[in-house]
Amino acid sequence: MDEREKLIVEIQEALEHVARRSFPEGAEVKVEFNPNDFQVNVFQVRTVVKTEKAPIIEIDLEEAHVYDVDAKLGDKIKIKADVPDFFSRAAAQTAKTVIRVRLKD
Repeated sequence: MDEREKLIVEIQEALEHVARRSFPEGAEVKVEFNPNDFQVNVFQVRTVVKTEKAPIIEIDLEEAHVYDVDAKLGDKIKIKADVPDFFSRAAAQTAKTVIRVRLKD
């Protein structure tokens, strides 16, 4: 992995760290960062189940079909979140600090 790829991974991980704070504890969060256009997409990842018992990590099959018509039991569904909610000035500062610390290591 070259230095540019390493930096991109560090940025993505820092953004995930910041975004995770906006979700309930235990939620699986995924951030996709495009270094070419600086586009950031934040997703909550939930597992498709027959009957939802833990809404933070599960989604019932019927609701999953709203996001992915091909969803099957056991699949992981990415539900896109509204990005502006995650990246306030304080969140940006946190991400910057996380990136600096990781790059020093």
